Amino acid sequence: MQIQPQIPPPPPRGPIRRTYQRRARITSCGALLLPIVALLGIEYRIRFDSFSFTLAELSLPLALVALLFGIRKGLTKQFDSLYFVALIMIAMFGLTSVLAAPDTLHAMSVYRDLLAPCLFFGILLSIPLSRHDVSILVKAYVAVATINACLGIVQFYTGQFVWFHEPDGYVSEAAKVAQIRQSVLGALLGIKDNLPVGLYAGMNNFASYLVPPCLMSLALSRMKPLSKRSRFGWRAATVILTFGLILTFSRASVLSLGLGIPLTIRAIAKARLRVAVTGLVLLVGLAIMVAVIGSGVVSWDDLGTGAGRIDMVTNGLAFLESHPIVLLLGGGTWNYFAEYSATQVVHNLCVYLVLQFGVVVAGAWLFIVTTAQLRA
Repeated sequence: MQIQPQIPPPPPRGPIRRTYQRRARITSCGALLLPIVALLGIEYRIRFDSFSFTLAELSLPLALVALLFGIRKGLTKQFDSLYFVALIMIAMFGLTSVLAAPDTLHAMSVYRDLLAPCLFFGILLSIPLSRHDVSILVKAYVAVATINACLGIVQFYTGQFVWFHEPDGYVSEAAKVAQIRQSVLGALLGIKDNLPVGLYAGMNNFASYLVPPCLMSLALSRMKPLSKRSRFGWRAATVILTFGLILTFSRASVLSLGLGIPLTIRAIAKARLRVAVTGLVLLVGLAIMVAVIGSGVVSWDDLGTGAGRIDMVTNGLAFLESHPIVLLLGGGTWNYFAEYSATQVVHNLCVYLVLQFGVVVAGAWLFIVTTAQLRA
């Protein structure tokens, strides 16, 4: 007697069928990464006697679990060998900056802050994800960031629900608010006594967090095919994220957004319109920057002006010239403070990296954030 093979029943129809199909498409590796979307939106620090970490740092072990799960399932992805070499260089040569620094505990913390994101990004690139996984993770990331931005807007106008603000940041924030209140833009936006921080510990970190999802929501709003309701939702998210970012008055983050918008629009625009669209956006961005600069909002402290920043970078370069061992091994930030009576680190990423970690680590890090991200 011949046994007929059993045919599995078809998936249900209607709304239940659509839910069934969505759940069937996301892989286990993608599902394991979903908690990271929420963790990256919270800057809550858990402190012990001699050690502390933020909830966002739990993203690293979660990504490692997702990678090991994918390997166990036989899903592999080729790891970039050049990225691996750059990571090893950061790990090895970065330790010399720890040994050269007078405050070893603080230097180890700074070393961890540099190495952990690089390691996380390398693991993330190695996790086998489908296009649908990436789409879900990006949309979830934008949704969480939009909620965070809404909280920041409420904080700006009410001064309430500020849960994770670091106490040390209130002094500098008060001085910044006092200067912003005297500017045209500050008066126009109706600034009160505080700046938004969302679920973060400070406004600058919160502003940096809002830049990528703002560009992502802009790209999502231009994707095809897309329903009118979805397109409206992503456009609304873009407006909310942009407004929340502006309220932080973080100059570097606003500038990053201004540079990122024309690049994003150029990437998603039709080929024949890319030049015209890019030129138009650049003109609008330039007009906004001129208006902001003219309002006086960028000159609320001596180091916030162009001359102040140039002096800071010049002093940093002069220190490296007179201390060649720091150029190679790093660990010179504390000596730089003492020699120039500085109260802030050099506000230039390249100079700061060389001062703190040396030229080898700085070069490896720059390779990671340029070449490796472009390959991703």
